[in-house]
Amino acid sequence: MVSKAKAKLAEAKAKYKEAEAAVEGMKNAISMLKAIEDITNQYYRLTLKLDEALEFELDKLDEKINIFCKYKKRRFWVRIKVFIMKLFGKPTNLIYDELGYEIKSVLHSATHLIGTTKIVLDMPLLNIDGSMNNQSLEYIEETDFNCMIEGGKYG
Repeated sequence: MVSKAKAKLAEAKAKYKEAEAAVEGMKNAISMLKAIEDITNQYYRLTLKLDEALEFELDKLDEKINIFCKYKKRRFWVRIKVFIMKLFGKPTNLIYDELGYEIKSVLHSATHLIGTTKIVLDMPLLNIDGSMNNQSLEYIEETDFNCMIEGGKYG
C-alpha cells in the first residue's frame, strides 16, 4: 500500500510539473498576445492619423486646384483650348509646370503621406511563424510619425 501511495505521489508530482509547464506556456502566450495587441493598437492609431492627415491634404489640394482651374478658365486662350479639346473628346488635364507653388507644395505633402501610408500598410506585424516582426516594432518605435504628419497637426 505504501509503495502504491509513493507511486501515486510520484505520478501526481509529475502531473503537477506538467501543469506548471502548461501554465508557464499559457503565461507566455498571454504575454505574446498582449504584445501583438499593443503593436496592433499602435498601428491602428497611426493609420487613423495618416488617414486624417491625408484627407486634410487632399481636401486642401482639391480646393486649391478648383481655385486654380476657375482662374485659368477665365483666360481667353485657355477657354479656346478647352473648347477644342472637348470637340475632339480629349481630357483637359492639368500641367504640373503650370501649377503654382502652393498647389505643388500640397501635392508633394499628399504624395508623401500616401507613400508613408503604403509603407505602414505593407509592413507585416507578425512573421510567418506567428512571432513579432522586429522590423515593424523598430519602425514604429524609431519613426517620429507626428513629425512626418506636420507635427501631429491633424490628430
